[in-house]
Amino acid sequence: MHRLTGAHDGIQGVSGLDAERMSLPRLTRWTDGTFVSPLLIVLLLLLALWVVVLDGGTPSAYAHFMYAPTILAAYRYRALGGALCGFFGGFLVGPVAAWIATGDPATELSWVVRALWISVVGFTLGALFEYVSRQSGLLERQWHTDTGTGLPNLPGLRRLMASAQENDTGHEGGEVVATAFKVVNYDALVGSFGYKGADEIMHALGQRVSSGLPGSAVLGRTAPDDLVALERVPRGNDVSVTPQSLPSTLEIGHMQVYADIAVGYASAALPLNHPDELLRQASAAAGRARDRGRRMDIHNSHDEQERRHALHLLAQVPRALDAGEMYLVYQPELDLRTRTVVGVEALIRWNHPEYGLVSPDQFIPLVEGTALIEDLTHWVLDRAVHDSQTWQIDTAPRLAVNISSRNLMSPALIGHVRDLLARTGFPGDRLELEVTETALTEVEHAHHELLAELRGMGVRIAIDDFGTGYASLAYIRKLPVDVLKLDRSFIQAAPDQLKDHQMLRRIVQIASDLQLKVVGEGVEDRRMLDLLADLGCDQAQGYFIARPLPSAELGAFLNDAQGLSRVQRPGDS
Repeated sequence: MHRLTGAHDGIQGVSGLDAERMSLPRLTRWTDGTFVSPLLIVLLLLLALWVVVLDGGTPSAYAHFMYAPTILAAYRYRALGGALCGFFGGFLVGPVAAWIATGDPATELSWVVRALWISVVGFTLGALFEYVSRQSGLLERQWHTDTGTGLPNLPGLRRLMASAQENDTGHEGGEVVATAFKVVNYDALVGSFGYKGADEIMHALGQRVSSGLPGSAVLGRTAPDDLVALERVPRGNDVSVTPQSLPSTLEIGHMQVYADIAVGYASAALPLNHPDELLRQASAAAGRARDRGRRMDIHNSHDEQERRHALHLLAQVPRALDAGEMYLVYQPELDLRTRTVVGVEALIRWNHPEYGLVSPDQFIPLVEGTALIEDLTHWVLDRAVHDSQTWQIDTAPRLAVNISSRNLMSPALIGHVRDLLARTGFPGDRLELEVTETALTEVEHAHHELLAELRGMGVRIAIDDFGTGYASLAYIRKLPVDVLKLDRSFIQAAPDQLKDHQMLRRIVQIASDLQLKVVGEGVEDRRMLDLLADLGCDQAQGYFIARPLPSAELGAFLNDAQGLSRVQRPGDS
């Protein structure tokens, strides 16, 4: 067992947990369904009174007053209680009721008939109350229970937590720890076994987790791929279930199934003022562990604020495009043989009215995960082509624009590029689309045909950040690409590291054999520039050559770039 420390590097272990834990109800402590609104009883009594008054006025009401305790007995003691109360009540008050109603003494037969009649009424009403009670309890259990696993669902956990706080008056201090278990490969399990099979897997996981929990803990299912355990521990003490104690495989029927589980922890001091917040924090921590490739993570308020800020930025992207807050800058690419600028890469910038300049690293990854990336990519293409037509230069450079894996999977990109070239007259061979190595490996082979269609329009395709993903040159040779842009990590280490130098030389040689143009990124000094030239690299890009420039300044730079002395080779005039 382990102690929850709040650090992201793990959970520190301690021995023994003998302190009291939170007195949460067991999973089987559900309501017995016997609660029916007293309003229903009042309405039945009023209805009965209304009927007897219509039937015979006040004498009839006196004669039938025994129905009231019979109804109450049926409500409290169900069918048997209602029948017994009705029979004995009718038997005891029979003569009095008959005398009040008719003025004559009751016969023995009418006496017995009245007792039996009230008994039947009591039995019927008791059976009705029993049925309503059972149905009410069934609906309540269904509302608070996950049907796939039989565990409490989110409303059920809320109710249990509220009930625990009401009943837990004998404990002071301590905290509640929520442990979320997120099945990372849940979608794959659904795809292989269907939702019913996935429910069986979650049920098996719940049984394994429950076996490691103390008797007072509660386990529930808050989402299709999430289980959450709640337990009370003394402040700073240990929790019961850790990533190391979880099973790597689960047995479903006669099959072993691997469940990849990410764990998230969150804690709150007692009494709990915001139970939902605790559950959300634990689930968010598990999601963060999944996204970062970790086995566990602990809720951190600073990380949460950053995520909220990121989502706030994402929501403002459409408005920022319409309001003109986003603009492009262009970083030149230098031909290492002629030492002239032959291309520029369009890079997006955001001048936020509240936050100032927002780094692309803050919002581009968020946008790439949504459908907004299509709108943003189309906007960048349109703006870049428009800007290029304003530059007063003799030789127009190639224009490079970045696209994402989501763009590669959408036919909208083809239509937009085709329309843009036709509408503006921009030459297709001057447009270059850059896609990262990682993005290429993420999309299916069928989507690579989109690249071939773009090349058919004359558009060049470049692989950006090569060396950061898992694609090999053998894989790349099968793709319809023209340019290989080496990641800055290769370039910056090569001058001082022999292995990196040899690797870079080999990559450049193989790329040249495959008839691919090679561009070195991240050139920050003269040594890097000359090294790339010596190794046979075709082009280079980096701050040593030029920083990204606004469109209004780029035209003047391009006209003067031929004489930029610091990028010239020794001996060049």
